[in-house]
Amino acid sequence: MNTARAAWLTMMAGLATVCLPSCELIPLPWMVKPVTALLAGLAALLAIAARPALLAEQARERTNHLLAAFVGIALLATVLGLGAGLEPLKGSSPLAAAVKAWASLVLGLGTWFGLRCVIRGPHEAVLAERWLWGGLAAAVAMALVQAGADLRIPGCQPVVTWAAHNLGGSTMLDGRTPGRAWGLSPEPSLLGSQLAVAGLVPALARICAPQPGDGPRWIPWSAAALCCLGLGLSRARTGLGLAMVLIPIAIALAWWWRAGERRGLGVTAACLGLLLAGMIGLAACNPYLRATTSGAVGGATAAERAASGGMSSRLAAWSAGWDAACAHPVTGVGLGLAPWQVVRHLPAWSLRDNAETQSWIDPGPGSLPNIKHLWLRLAAETGIAGLLAFSAFVACIAWPRRRDDAAVKLCGVLAGLAVFGDGFSLDSFALPTVWVVLALAAARRQPEQSACAAS
Repeated sequence: MNTARAAWLTMMAGLATVCLPSCELIPLPWMVKPVTALLAGLAALLAIAARPALLAEQARERTNHLLAAFVGIALLATVLGLGAGLEPLKGSSPLAAAVKAWASLVLGLGTWFGLRCVIRGPHEAVLAERWLWGGLAAAVAMALVQAGADLRIPGCQPVVTWAAHNLGGSTMLDGRTPGRAWGLSPEPSLLGSQLAVAGLVPALARICAPQPGDGPRWIPWSAAALCCLGLGLSRARTGLGLAMVLIPIAIALAWWWRAGERRGLGVTAACLGLLLAGMIGLAACNPYLRATTSGAVGGATAAERAASGGMSSRLAAWSAGWDAACAHPVTGVGLGLAPWQVVRHLPAWSLRDNAETQSWIDPGPGSLPNIKHLWLRLAAETGIAGLLAFSAFVACIAWPRRRDDAAVKLCGVLAGLAVFGDGFSLDSFALPTVWVVLALAAARRQPEQSACAAS
């Protein structure tokens, strides 16, 4: 096996494992962030060894220039923040928090760099998406086993029991927690967002704007159906919301950009509408979503509705992040140092009858609070310059160009919208799906094909 082929297979293995560690049957949460990044980094080294000119090509790319600017801004903000003399918070020093945040960013950048070195053209993007969808299919299959055990379907419980005893899997599959076993992941928003961002976006682009080299049409349709099934099973409100927005937008943009070649688009829209309806119907059966939605709708005040919907802690973190960004608009507080500002700027209403926010101000050891919003975190930690640099990086990929065909435009816009929406729920740079969907969209604009997949 030559080096280029090894780079390709290593990167595809990373894509196939994007979502598997998020399932309760494979309880390796520490793998969720680094596994794809480590494989992507190894793939990048192998690809560069096979073709050293890749380094020069990467150095000329505008997206990497914007990322480099963001890293420089974040580094300056971190140095200034560490020089402010912050005291330890909840047993964690500012330096340790900054190192952890930078490790997260390095993992994300490693994922991006590996993907851009290995996936260099539309043909390779098609193959990479199939590997990614294969991993998503395995994740959804495990979620179905979990849900089947919860519903007492014969044959499912032995699998869950075996996983609990041999893999250390979750044993909380007895239905005592509403929607616990019904959900895909111990972290409700994690795998649901991954399905919506990394799985659904390329599938919608292939469905709504097919190209001759895309291969059989049933593959993206199957991927879209799997993603909708997984999102319907999950209790991830962000993932569900993203799917409910992305599907109509994909249809509308395809109708706009495919003027003169709209044949079959009406049938496509109807079929996607059925998938969307099925996803919403399945989600409506989720006991956790029913409980939180009914409480949010029935609350007397806005605060009660937010608390019933499980949003009070998140809204408090957002409010504190906004205040921190307003207090440090130029340089920010430093990457990873937002928790010190969150505890200072928590609104008073968030501390009433809220155990989570009260734990944030508890001086005892514990986990540091976070803003839970990527864009507010960027503004608070890196200032307006860092926010603009990272936003420009995403916009550089998402913005439609006149010379692009409908498929490239659609994939880029959907990727940008998905990353933007996902930022309202997650704020980690290390989660691979943000970098995966952006790299796949960027590869659509690369007419050349590298030797990795061809060899």
